[in-house]
Amino acid sequence: MIKYTFLLFTIASCLNLVSQINVNKLSEKNYESVKQTTTYFVIPEFDKGKKQQYFDLLKTIWNFTPIKILTYEESKKIDFSDVLKSKISLRGLEYNSSGAGNFTSWKYGMFFTFYTGKNEKDIAIIEFCSKTSSVINSIDEKSNLLNNIYCNYYLGLLKNDLQLVNNALIKNDNSQQGSINQVIKDNGYNISKDTLFIPDYILDHTRSSIKDVLSKSSFKYKIVSTEILSDIILSNKDVYYLNFVLVGTRKKISIVNSFTGKIIYSSWLDVVFKAKNLSFNSSDVDKINEVLK
Repeated sequence: MIKYTFLLFTIASCLNLVSQINVNKLSEKNYESVKQTTTYFVIPEFDKGKKQQYFDLLKTIWNFTPIKILTYEESKKIDFSDVLKSKISLRGLEYNSSGAGNFTSWKYGMFFTFYTGKNEKDIAIIEFCSKTSSVINSIDEKSNLLNNIYCNYYLGLLKNDLQLVNNALIKNDNSQQGSINQVIKDNGYNISKDTLFIPDYILDHTRSSIKDVLSKSSFKYKIVSTEILSDIILSNKDVYYLNFVLVGTRKKISIVNSFTGKIIYSSWLDVVFKAKNLSFNSSDVDKINEVLK
């Protein structure tokens, strides 16, 4: 019997993780089962006109399994009920924040879930930064509302995320990709030569001017539109950029290499009682100064 992996782009979140990207280790049996599948990657409805772009991207970065690319409408014609499958889905999920009290928030991310009959296992998650904290409970995988939720869902940034997931799956590596206050030594960053690119969506997550926030930076930086940064990544240029993800009360900051997708620095903070720290601020810049010196 032919086995399939079903990768469905809808927008979702179920795990309570501290990293922007997390890949769980599979049992030997499940690992071999997933490896034997064909992966169906279903493009989100709001990007259905970019099928060729997704194809061009995935053929260069995804080799964990054979892959086929479908639009959401095309995916509805395929019956996966009688085969092993996995699904990547994007949607918003309401959850209770950690800490004292009953705080309700929303998480947004991309999940890779493997199904064997009635059982399922979350293999990987990529979390995205949302534009809104409003309750959005009526969207599904075909909704065009998804396009208006994310600050950093761009094809280039997605490329780097998927590079990490693909490589971790190949190694069956359960290490968190960008965990709490992680620094990769000998990371290749040259503070005297390299420029840290800062996508402009981060400016919407500051409480003062970005000039003030970066006033004590010891590194060179350049603020660019997130779309331009995405194009830089897709053109295979080798630069470093800042990534900012806010999930409920959890703030996650990382520095990423645009060519490999490798995270050379990450910081995680639960700021449930420190609302001002939800922003990208001078304390974050101080930490980056220490990493890049």
